[in-house]
Amino acid sequence: MKSMFALKSLCICVNLSIALNTHAQVFTLPILPDTQEETCCKPEMFFSQVNWLAAKKDSLNIPMVLSVGDVVNYDNNANWETASTGYDVLDRANIPYAIAVGNHDTRAVGLWSGGAAPGNVNANVRLTDKFNAYFPTSRFKNQRGRWEAGKSDNAYYTFQAGGYNWLVITLEFCARSGPVNWAADVIPQFPNHNVIIVTPLSFKWRRQNQSKQWWLRRFKPSTNI
Repeated sequence: MKSMFALKSLCICVNLSIALNTHAQVFTLPILPDTQEETCCKPEMFFSQVNWLAAKKDSLNIPMVLSVGDVVNYDNNANWETASTGYDVLDRANIPYAIAVGNHDTRAVGLWSGGAAPGNVNANVRLTDKFNAYFPTSRFKNQRGRWEAGKSDNAYYTFQAGGYNWLVITLEFCARSGPVNWAADVIPQFPNHNVIIVTPLSFKWRRQNQSKQWWLRRFKPSTNI
């Protein structure tokens, strides 16, 4: 089975060819890395990316677009308006997408600065009101469930491509044990799906020993990741 674990360093497009019986079915799964500089300072570059994806939807056989987080640079309405306008292009093209929430997509950063906002950064990084206001659950056409009601910070999605079923799970920045355990419980519900986990930062960040245990105990037993 094909599988992917999407981290922040992945680049734009992954072209997947899957042999199904005697026929090869090819599709392209675009992965948007950090778009924070584009939505902040170079919107024309961001718009060119999403317009290119919309134009190539059929020729590249794009079933879905994944974002690994840091959609915006600053947690202000101007940045979020640009991001929302760009994703409107995908909405109009009927291209579903899933977005993982990066630290810049939270109140952990300032309104006009990428530095830490006043207050407790560990608490602020869980405040995602603007993300969920500009991207309500209704915008995510392939979303099937979420860890918290009304919030897409940790959610799962399904799609079909290449003759196979796929499950995408997005996890928050430096995921807490709650979302990790929730995600691990979702996976067994989809034994016939290939699983892609999208997170804006490795579990190893500052919690290497704990995160290694999470991986060994909660994710490694699943054979379809």
